[in-house]
Amino acid sequence: FNKNPKDAFAFLVEHRLTSDPATPQETARYLRRTPGLDKKAIGEILSKPSNAEILNEFLSDFDLAELQLD
Repeated sequence: FNKNPKDAFAFLVEHRLTSDPATPQETARYLRRTPGLDKKAIGEILSKPSNAEILNEFLSDFDLAELQLD
């Protein structure tokens, strides 16, 4: 993933670790829960307007229920 995110997603599909094509929820879960992924690459993926559904799913994965904002 850190060298070429497209290759990483192709690998996941090829090895049936995700559906083809991956759903926004599957993609977000992979980006959020896989340790060692390049944060900059994650940000580049999530910042594309075409990936708005993935961004929404990614943000939904955070539990902010008891977070207090100042």
